[in-house]
Order: sequence, then C-alpha cells, then structure tokens
Amino acid sequence: ANQYFFSAVYLNDKGIALESGYQRFNLRSNVTSEMTSWLKGSINLSFAHSMQNYPVSSDSKTSNVITAGRTMPGFYPIYEMNTDGSYKLDDNGDRIYDFGSYRPSGSMANWNLPATLPLDKSERMKDEFSGRTYLEATIIEGLKFKTSFNFDLINYNTLDYTNPKIGPALENGGGSSRLNSRTFSWTWNNIASYDKTIGDHHFNVLAGMEAYSYRYDELTASRTKMAQPDMPELVVGSQLTGGSGYRIDYALVGYLTQALYDYQNKYFFSASFRRDGSSRFAPETRWGNFWSLGTSWRIDRESFMASTTNWLSALTLKMSYGAQGNDNLGTYYASKGLYTIVSNLGENALVSDRMATPNLKWETNLNFNVGVDFSLFNNRFSGSFDFFTRRSKDLLYSRPIAPSLGYGSIDENVGALKNTGIEMVLNGTIINQNGWVWKLGMNLTHYKNKVTELPLKDTIYIDSSCRSFQIRIITVEQLVPKSFSTLQRRHSTHMSTEIIHHLRTLGIIFRQYIQQFTSCQQRPSIGTCPAKSRMIRTAFHPSVSVQSLFGDKHTVCKLQELLHGFCQIFILRFLIITTHLRYRRNAHKHIIQPKSIPLRTITGKRSVCQTIFFVDDKIKVILN
Repeated sequence: ANQYFFSAVYLNDKGIALESGYQRFNLRSNVTSEMTSWLKGSINLSFAHSMQNYPVSSDSKTSNVITAGRTMPGFYPIYEMNTDGSYKLDDNGDRIYDFGSYRPSGSMANWNLPATLPLDKSERMKDEFSGRTYLEATIIEGLKFKTSFNFDLINYNTLDYTNPKIGPALENGGGSSRLNSRTFSWTWNNIASYDKTIGDHHFNVLAGMEAYSYRYDELTASRTKMAQPDMPELVVGSQLTGGSGYRIDYALVGYLTQALYDYQNKYFFSASFRRDGSSRFAPETRWGNFWSLGTSWRIDRESFMASTTNWLSALTLKMSYGAQGNDNLGTYYASKGLYTIVSNLGENALVSDRMATPNLKWETNLNFNVGVDFSLFNNRFSGSFDFFTRRSKDLLYSRPIAPSLGYGSIDENVGALKNTGIEMVLNGTIINQNGWVWKLGMNLTHYKNKVTELPLKDTIYIDSSCRSFQIRIITVEQLVPKSFSTLQRRHSTHMSTEIIHHLRTLGIIFRQYIQQFTSCQQRPSIGTCPAKSRMIRTAFHPSVSVQSLFGDKHTVCKLQELLHGFCQIFILRFLIITTHLRYRRNAHKHIIQPKSIPLRTITGKRSVCQTIFFVDDKIKVILN
C-alpha cells in the first residue's frame, strides 16, 4: 500500500513599519510505501523560501523605525516648510525632506527615516530544505532492521544598503554589506531490534549506531562610495571596508544498546548503554560512556486492586537512575589552541585567542527520579508526582584567569552541582459532551540548586573593564606574624598580646558561625569609632554580643585600627612574596566568589586595603 501527501502554502505580510514586510512560500511532500511484506519506507521532503524587508526595529539605534516614531515629536514636519505654511519644492517641483538640523539631539536631529528608508535596503532571504527518510526490513519474525537518514540545509543571505543621495551615508558615498551563510547537518541511524514474548515474559532488545555531522560556512563583505546610487551590489562600491569568512565542522558518533523486559505486563525493567565520541575533544578524551537503569510497577493490575477498577484507570510506581553526557562548551574546537591571523608590518602574524586544552572531556550528569503516575475515571483525569535529583560532575567551565597570562579564561572540567526538586502535573477533561471538550492542565515544579564543589581555589575579581586579577587566600594565623616586635617597628599601632588574642577570637567566631552568616539577611555592625570615622561591618550571629567578645567599645576601636594596620602591612609584604597577586589601583572591583562575608574598613583615600573577606577560617583581601 502506498500513501501520498502534498501541500503548498503562501504568506504575504505587509508589516506595520515603514518598508517592512515578509513573504514565505512552503512546499511539502510525503510518500510512504510498503514495497513488500517485509520492507517498507518513507520519504518526507519540505522546502521553504522566505524574503523579509527588515528595517532596524529592535534596538536603541537612531535608525530604529519603531523608536523613531516614539522619539520624534509629531509637531516636527517631514518636509521643509515656508513661513506661510506651504511646502518648499526643489527644481523638479518635488517636496524637500526636512532632516531637522535644528531639532535637539533627543528628537532625531539630522535624521528623516520616511525619506531614507525607501532608498535604503535591509533584506533577509532564507532557503530551507529538509528531508526525513527511512527503510525498515523485517528479517525474521520479531527481528527488524531500520535505517534512517535525515538532513537539513539552510542558506541565509542578508543585504544592508545605505543610499548615497540623502541621509547619514551622504558623506561617505553610501555603502553596501552582504552576509551569506550555509548550514548543512545530517543524522544517520541504524537500529536492529528483536521483540519476543514467551508466556508471561516479554523481551525487547535493540542495538545500533548514530552519526551526526554539522557544517557551517559564513562569508561577509562590505564596500562604500557607491558609484551608482540605485544599485546596492558590492561591485558598485569603490572602497573595500571589510571582508571575512570561516567554516565550522562538528561530528558526533555513538553506539547504543537497550534491553526492555516486563512480566505479566505489570513489572517493567529497562537498561541502556551508549558510547559517544565528539570531535570537540582530543582523540585521547573523545569518548564517553553513559548508561541508565529503570523500573516500574503497574499497581492497578494487581489482584488486590480489583475493587478499584470502576474509578482507577492506571497507577504506576516508577524509578530510574542514569548518566547523561554533555559536550557543549560554546566552542566546536574545545581541545585545540585557536589563533587570529593579523598583519604585522605587512607580514602575516598569529595572535593566540585560546589555550589548547587536550585534557578536556565529557561532562557527566547523574539523574535519579522516583515518582507515581495515575489516571482516574476512564482516563478523564490524570497526573504524576515526581522527585528528582541531578548531580553534575566534571563540569565544562570557562575558568577566569589573570589577563597577564594572555587569556581571559581557560576551559576545564571543574566543579560539581546538585539539583533537587519535585514536580507535579495534573490534567483533566472538565467537559466532554455534545461535541464540546474542555481540558484543563496544571503543573508545578520546585527545585533547589547547590554548588557542591567550586572550581576556584583562589578568588577571582573582575573590575569595571572586565579585567580580572587573582588574590591568594591566607589563614588568620598567616596574617599574624610570629614576631610581634617586627610589626610594631613597621606600624605605629600598639599591638598588645590581648589585641592579638581578640583577632584570633574573631577568626574563630567567623569559622564557627560561617553557615549562619551566609543565611542572615540582617547583618548588624559590631561597632563604630566616631573619632577615626572608621567602621567594621560583619555578619555576626544576632545572639552574639559584641561587648561580651571584646569587653568595651574602646577595645573595638583598637581592633579596627589593628585590622587596618595589619591590612596595610600584610599587603606590602604580600606584594613581594607572591606572584598570584595582581595589583590594580583605582579600579572598581566586584567579587564573584559565592558565600563571601565582607569585613569592610572605611579609611582615607591613601588606604591600601579596601575590603577583607572571611570564608571559613581564611581571609581574602581586595585592594583599592
């Protein structure tokens, strides 16, 4: 038996903005054939061609036609006017557009989109061709082999042209730029399966392979000084302003197997395994192994549930656990070093863009799920309740590093995450009578994400210029040198044994209450020194009394002075003995390390120390 299907669709949307519009033409055909008693196949082909006039309408540019309609007040004219209210005309008797050089900058000065848009072009053209095919052969009873091949081809072209007659491109003679991209991907699957029932036992086993290929090509070019004002083609421009092109290749291959078993259609078991290789990684780390186990129980089919058949349609208890892989890091060449080719005094030169990471490997996600599915009153109402947890290890992460190394980040398998949550889904048919059907659905999900392993042992800070620097972590004991006399000689602050004891107590308090600190929303200050105009703020547990820790307010002030002095002396020493410290003066810095507890010292402009961060029993320091 053969089945045929064919369809054609045409759409023409004029658009709501000036010079905007969209046209699309679609063709689709589908042929399914049972060629013999043991062989059948299908071919599904589709083609779509679209053309869009695409004036800027989605950003803050002056050329945004939608923004222009809201920005320029309506009392400004489109055409130049005479004092008597009549229009000014050119030599041909046509109205002269008013570009409004007298208008303020916030009211589209020197712009007139109704004048320029009909002469400019902003076109987007796309051709899409896709195919879905398969052949399935029944070799013997229960044993089948199926091969399928799917492909997608997308060709995308853009044209952006500004005319040289009037408008903002008048000074450079207009310009034209084009982009052409081509995307081709295909997937090839070959699956052999065997299905067999022996009494109350049912078996289904399959094995196969999957191959995926992706290729992307892009070519761009632009020119200015257009010799012919009504021709937007690149060949008309006399000055080349840009041109580039590149290609991306990506491939993935996997081998898989799966086994399903059920007994009396009540007890179900499943197991699967697959091995995938990705071109993103180096040959030594290219392959990853992933698996899953699952079981379910149809409770409603048990004999002791016979009394519920009049209202309970289905009740299933289910559980599964398995590992999934992820190779997507945002780059298709995750293991390789990448370079930019530049001109150096007329000679080719290479600039490194990305460090090679040959040890990079698959990210693994371990998923556990347990839940129940139910259906009531002949499937009129149904729902499910699930508890899930997901542990991610070997996370693919771009770890920031010091810019002085020549790179902003390096890709690594670092860190771990844990996601835990519950999910509820409810569906019901409220009305189903006389052809009227009203269905209602609801879903609810609650989950919690927790970072179980941080990728950074040193804290990374980022300033307002998106540059980063590292500060090495030290302990409280490292901050307090063994020789107090050395500190006394280098700083005028009196440092008695009692104050040193208080400082160590401070570190113990932070270590003891670190968990409470991170959860506290109210973070009271521990004291203020009006004379010195300095304040230390921290997140002590609300039940902790400051005076019970330090005796009196005078001691608190002394402690503030001590911390300020320690901070300055420590930084001066640390600048010499470590290479991990990157000093940036007069930069605005924002910490991105989670769960950091600030202890700020507000001092004069010459202060070296700006902020101290206590994490567990360690101190992190930010420079001014």
